Amino acid sequence: MIGFNMIICRYAPATQLWRGRLHVMGGSKENRHTPSVDHWSIAVKDGKALEKEWRKEAPIPRGGPHRACVVMSDRLFLIGGQEGDFMPKPGSPIFKCSRRHEVVYGDAYMLDSEMKWKVLPPMPKPNSHIESSLAAIMETYHTKEDDCKRNAYMEAELQCSNGIQSMERKLRIACHASDANIDNVLKV
Repeated sequence: MIGFNMIICRYAPATQLWRGRLHVMGGSKENRHTPSVDHWSIAVKDGKALEKEWRKEAPIPRGGPHRACVVMSDRLFLIGGQEGDFMPKPGSPIFKCSRRHEVVYGDAYMLDSEMKWKVLPPMPKPNSHIESSLAAIMETYHTKEDDCKRNAYMEAELQCSNGIQSMERKLRIACHASDANIDNVLKV
């Protein structure tokens, strides 16, 4: 639809296509600093909105921008992020910003089939600006970073291949592997 707008502006929200709906979650409010817990969705098909209005969904447990969001096993995962960011200086002709205090999250949440958020164990190391750093491949999470980090993840996956590890544990391993050093193989 041409001219279709979000209900309210948000800075750096998490977005994901899930169950035929485009989900927009969190981000920061208009000042780019105050976290938002808002969660909306709209039905889409072939790149077009099928509804005229956004639907309000269950708010996320903790607001904030710059999170990874991925779908696995028909569940939506929201990972990491932060509170605070650079704020625009009002009236600046060259669009200057001022730095504010930022808190980086290690949070991990899962939206289940009943549309309820579940708090998962946090990542071993908090991380933000990770909007495109995870991908679901064959029901496990893989980072899209450099090869040494992928190799660290693959080593961790081999160590966890006994089938006992839960989906949440695999998620934590993948997030941890994205921060692995080339000489340091992730130990589980």
